[in-house]
Amino acid sequence: MTAHIKRLVQQLDGEAGESYDARAKLIWIGSDATGFSTTSNSPTAAHDAAIRREGR
Repeated sequence: MTAHIKRLVQQLDGEAGESYDARAKLIWIGSDATGFSTTSNSPTAAHDAAIRREGR
């Protein structure tokens, strides 16, 4: 995951405006940038995967 994508995923836990913007950017970038399949390319899936990798 690139640093840019990682920052966007971290912003999903932020305030409403920041979270909404990050979600919109991740949706716009799509699964090609995140490495998720088309069945799991939602920002929520990216966020959940990041949490699993961090062991939270």
